[in-house]
Amino acid sequence: MNRDEELVSAWLKSRGHAVHPMSRGNDPPDIVVDGNIAVEVTTIASYAYRTLWDFMDSVCRSLGPAVGCQT
Repeated sequence: MNRDEELVSAWLKSRGHAVHPMSRGNDPPDIVVDGNIAVEVTTIASYAYRTLWDFMDSVCRSLGPAVGCQT
């Protein structure tokens, strides 16, 4: 499993679900939950593994200083 799949798997397990990874390569699903729920993990943000603070900090820094603002 890749990092995203491991995070989802760990979270589901922490909620009391039985999680079984699939090993068919790149074919969906990535994991099967409770024996009958197929789950395909899709990453929608490269910051998924970071804390909310890290994410907001990187976004604010990427915006740069405010224009016309005197400090």
